Amino acid sequence: MDVIDLLKQDHQKVLDELSAIEKSGDSREMGRMSEQLINDLTRHAAMEEELVYPVLIERDGELEPKVMDALEQHHLAKVLLAEMDELGASHARFLPKVRLLRELLQTHIQMEESLLLPKLAETMPDADRDRLGERLRAMEEKAMIRRERARPKRAAPKRARPTAGRKQALRPQAAKTARGRKTTRRKGR
Repeated sequence: MDVIDLLKQDHQKVLDELSAIEKSGDSREMGRMSEQLINDLTRHAAMEEELVYPVLIERDGELEPKVMDALEQHHLAKVLLAEMDELGASHARFLPKVRLLRELLQTHIQMEESLLLPKLAETMPDADRDRLGERLRAMEEKAMIRRERARPKRAAPKRARPTAGRKQALRPQAAKTARGRKTTRRKGR
């Protein structure tokens, strides 16, 4: 499949995911959808950065400043994704970050689809775009396999430890004062 078609499909998928997160009123559902968004957007950015952008620069060196802009937009998107992930969907700042990410991505996608992808179509024969599309698909499949392998297995419940006796609770423990000096104090006080 043509690399340009694959990228455009990904663009639409990500924008749809963002809209769904914004429309959902359920923080659990937003959290689940944001995990999917993080995976999809991270994978998409990696494919563009590793396969598409180098080809664009190789075929038309004058595009390098625009590709650098696109890379910076990817960086900002990754920062927002990390902050969204850290905050969690129930945090008051979560949806404002989703809206900001949507605005950033709309600008980014518009630039790619109006300038970079047409230039790729102009400078790259159909057969080469199809081969690059196959490389993107292979990269995507490898990423999904790695993600499945990295997914944590459900851990067995930990055995409850007996509570510490009074002697252990009174052992001295090092603590830092407000000035950074260590003091010794007893647990439980």
